[in-house]
Amino acid sequence: MKKIKPVRISNSIIFDNSFIYLQSMCSYPYSEKEKLENQIYSLSKTNCSLIRFSIRNEKEIEFAKELKEKYQRDDFIFVADTHFLPRLAILSIKNGFRKVRINPGNMDFKQINEIAKVAKDFDSTIRIGLNGGSINEKVDLEKSDYVKQIIKLFETYLEPFEKENFDKIVLSAKFSDYNLAIKVNRELNRNFSYPIHLGVTEAGTKIRSTILHTLFLDKMIKEGIGSTVRISITGDSIEEIDIGNEILKSLGVYRGINVISCPTCGRTWGNLTRYVQDLTNLIKPLEYQLFKKESMIKKPISVAIMGCEVNGPGEAKDADFGASLTKDGAILFSQGKIDCKITKEKIAETLMSLIQNRINKN
Repeated sequence: MKKIKPVRISNSIIFDNSFIYLQSMCSYPYSEKEKLENQIYSLSKTNCSLIRFSIRNEKEIEFAKELKEKYQRDDFIFVADTHFLPRLAILSIKNGFRKVRINPGNMDFKQINEIAKVAKDFDSTIRIGLNGGSINEKVDLEKSDYVKQIIKLFETYLEPFEKENFDKIVLSAKFSDYNLAIKVNRELNRNFSYPIHLGVTEAGTKIRSTILHTLFLDKMIKEGIGSTVRISITGDSIEEIDIGNEILKSLGVYRGINVISCPTCGRTWGNLTRYVQDLTNLIKPLEYQLFKKESMIKKPISVAIMGCEVNGPGEAKDADFGASLTKDGAILFSQGKIDCKITKEKIAETLMSLIQNRINKN
């Protein structure tokens, strides 16, 4: 893994490639204050580490600042997302935002010097975040050297910061084409030593975004690239975190509870879908706590809920804990051995109790 310049956002959030932090972005306008606050509160109860706000004018900075003062914690940091006008980035920094995003695709380079000076004075972090949809006037994606053009654009925007000896910088290059995103992020990692924010932009609905991000992150994480991720979806911000958790868990980055369940068939003894969902609903808030850097368990826990006697006993036996449905209940397995018989209605809470006891012992 390449050594990068560590960037401390807060005492709890340090971008140094030793951990991948999930983030999201508020999707409601400031005019819908109640919905916006509910969204912030809901995200604050997950393992979302950074929450981004679109900033279009001075009034929005003031409003976002009020929300920041109400909800921000050391492990839940507010980020100002600015475009077009450098003065909005500067005002966001002066209003106490610890991290501010600027876009080299649409922001006037001539005023970057002032952003660099103010960011250094206020010890803020700057994300130089490029999107494929905003670089058409500066990069010709039809030419064979488009990746070199993108790297050159980053070099141009980094120069004022480096002249100020300012290195609290995060880089990102997002595209809707995940193959292009892979190429560019590899070059970012090869050419610079700053932390990289990963993601596929305009990734669409939940299913499509999950597929694109899994393919993308599998490549990036195996190559040691990335300190933070946003799973962009056209949908609920909480789902961005939930999908991110499942992807990072599947890739072995996060260690939590792996639920194994069969697809069901005509032999299934009961409503397996509901039993699995009941257990998943109990696990989710626990994993929100486990998926913080200081709380990660040493080894994943596997839990199986199976629908019949064909594969049920074998899968349940191989898991740390498991339940295999029978005609009149379920057989509970613990550490590969039959524990007892339980009713189907007790499956989720019984397995959850075993999971919690294992975590408490660790």
